[in-house]
Amino acid sequence: MTGTTPDAKGHDALPTTCPSCAAPLRNVPGGSTLACPACGTRLEPAAAPTAPVVHHAYAEWARGAAGRTAAELGATILQCQGCQATTVTTEVAGRCAFCASPLVPVSAPEGVLAPTGVVPFALSRADAHSAFLAWLHAKQVTPDSVAGVNSAESLTSVYVPWWTVTARATTWYDGKRGTAKVVGYKGDDQREEILSWSWVDAAGTVVRDVAGAPASAASLSDEVRRLVAGSDLSSAVPYRPELVTGHAVRRYDVEPQVAVDATTRVAARAIAQDIKHAIGGDAADITTQRTSWTDVRLALVLTPVWMLTFVHEGETWNVAVDGRTGAVDGRFPLDKVKVAKAFTSCFAQLVLTGAVVAAAMWAWIKFF
Repeated sequence: MTGTTPDAKGHDALPTTCPSCAAPLRNVPGGSTLACPACGTRLEPAAAPTAPVVHHAYAEWARGAAGRTAAELGATILQCQGCQATTVTTEVAGRCAFCASPLVPVSAPEGVLAPTGVVPFALSRADAHSAFLAWLHAKQVTPDSVAGVNSAESLTSVYVPWWTVTARATTWYDGKRGTAKVVGYKGDDQREEILSWSWVDAAGTVVRDVAGAPASAASLSDEVRRLVAGSDLSSAVPYRPELVTGHAVRRYDVEPQVAVDATTRVAARAIAQDIKHAIGGDAADITTQRTSWTDVRLALVLTPVWMLTFVHEGETWNVAVDGRTGAVDGRFPLDKVKVAKAFTSCFAQLVLTGAVVAAAMWAWIKFF
């Protein structure tokens, strides 16, 4: 069933409640389909046109932010699509605390960049739960009682934001190009050359289009940070509200400037190699390089994570599951005796390996 209707501006309005039973709809992992958990009705929003992820112009954002940090930009007002209650929050989307219907933004403070890309969930709630249990029960150093953990205390789907930066770097340089001439050799076998160097001045311009590595746009817990470090955003699609319906969406709290600075810092090394290649010769020496950055652009891309907790012997443990790959990271209880045995076994294996290597070396020495 297709369940979109044009809004006042001619765009397809996002359906957030089931047309059959009025229950809140939820995005189905793996696409943009919306499903009703109560009666099973499924809605297929109109197909999105194929397009690249949009990048914000950094200069325009800087003017709108007027030097204010993310913490100083204020909160977003979200409205429940069920009971119409409003919530003031720093999240981009979520669920109503009163009726569990989706919350959608109705106003955002000036200077806040909106998400432009989404890496959709590929794992369902059941998939994430299965990945968690497989991860936990595979541990060899947990107490035997962990085998009794067969459910999560809580399981929440969250989108976490990442910055990606693109820019054009134009660099003016001065340096010297070195040319080597062989004037002799060292040693009887004449394998080491004696070189005479001549140097000439070199100057010019190199241009490079830079695409920075993804940088975290939010302060993350340890387990989430380890899990999503170096995330691959190649599967990101342009942001559409139906992709985040029913999921919590973190707003960025790491300044865009941090990502821009990191990108320019890393790019400086690549630019230096470009200059040396342009100078040519047998060796190149860079005296000065001055880079001008233009067309600096930012994309804010959301990546999916399942956050869950489990309780063991009265203590709560936090775990994160990658919403695309099913990889798991988190804390878990340890059995001190099993940890000690594992350490002893590992140490013994190292000693045994060392003894075998030593014996082999001694036999080799005696042979010669």
